[in-house]
Amino acid sequence: MSLPPPRLTDRRLVRDLVWVVILKLIVITALWWGFVREFRVPVDHDAMAVQLAAPLPAKQQTHTDGEPHGQ
Repeated sequence: MSLPPPRLTDRRLVRDLVWVVILKLIVITALWWGFVREFRVPVDHDAMAVQLAAPLPAKQQTHTDGEPHGQ
């Protein structure tokens, strides 16, 4: 069973979608370059190590009405 040959509209759709994705990447890059690039978030390595090493809090199961389920 062979596939039918691609129609001209299929190729045009693919080409148009590729152009849209390229344009979106250019816009996102320009926005990042213009507004986000200069901002840095300071990271305290010791505090981050403590956060990663801390045990996770136990989850409480909830009923559909939002009340905690005591187990």
